[in-house]
Amino acid sequence: FNIPQPLERKTKLGDILSGIEPLFVDIEHQVQKDLFGETIPQRNMSLSNNNGFNDYFLFNDLRNGHSTVHSWDIIDTTDRQKTICYLLLKNRRKSIYGKLDGNPLSLEHFKSLDSSVTQEELNELVNINILKREEYCFTVSPNRETRLTEEENSVLKLNFVNRLIVDDLKNNRILKLKKINIKKTLSSLKQKNIIKCDEIRYDFKNTKISTGLFGINRIFLPSSNIFPTLVASDSNDYITLKEIKATSIEDYKSQFIEEIYKKGNYRKLTKNETCIIQGFPEDFILPGSRARWMKLLGNSVSVPVIEMLGKAILKTGVFDMEKEIAIY
Repeated sequence: FNIPQPLERKTKLGDILSGIEPLFVDIEHQVQKDLFGETIPQRNMSLSNNNGFNDYFLFNDLRNGHSTVHSWDIIDTTDRQKTICYLLLKNRRKSIYGKLDGNPLSLEHFKSLDSSVTQEELNELVNINILKREEYCFTVSPNRETRLTEEENSVLKLNFVNRLIVDDLKNNRILKLKKINIKKTLSSLKQKNIIKCDEIRYDFKNTKISTGLFGINRIFLPSSNIFPTLVASDSNDYITLKEIKATSIEDYKSQFIEEIYKKGNYRKLTKNETCIIQGFPEDFILPGSRARWMKLLGNSVSVPVIEMLGKAILKTGVFDMEKEIAIY
């Protein structure tokens, strides 16, 4: 069996959307640096270009690439507020701040990184919906006369020196097996005055990578020769018909935000476009409701890919009735 060779010419998203010819930005490879002056490593990813002029923009507060749009890029913020956000972004995954892959930081943590950070500044970032407060540590009262539920007892058994730490609870295997809702159980224990929060930490309000920001995960440009996997439940991925021509990474991102995002020059794929991507005829008969036709196309497979694989299998002669197939 020989795997089919890829096509010599890759179809651009613009060919499917409107047949426009994407603009080619010719720029020398540049070493890009972040806000802290550190080099941003180049990655050879399927959706990313080495020169940073990616064919899509990712809406996410947990990543920091050339074409990543953060909530503080969209919400009106000062340079100082942006600096604090980048401070959290750069340090939240460090193990010294917790056992999780991403950890909230306390005011003391922020001050250890930048002594000028104030409580008022963190409060303001919470007020404009970029950060959120999280109760991280709790003191356990020795008096437990109140009747407790099984879930509450399971959580309290994990206290160490009359303290409960959220990280320990989230990582505990027993609580996971029992499917205990940690947040709900802690809230119940607080109402019964059995525990009291003694440490507040701060994290980004939007911490789910797949959901993106403000209902958008990614927006793809017409020059893209790839589009994410179509799923039955639809997705938060969008396309734009507008091109961007820039001479620097900063201008590239700025143009996208001002000309495409803020002006609403983006939309979801239409039914016909989705059919073309999956290899169906444009006039393929499907239900009128987006939810119904997206479920059918999302659960389908790419027709041309299956056709090429089928032909490759036939070439092996496995279905040739004239050949004798030895059975062992």
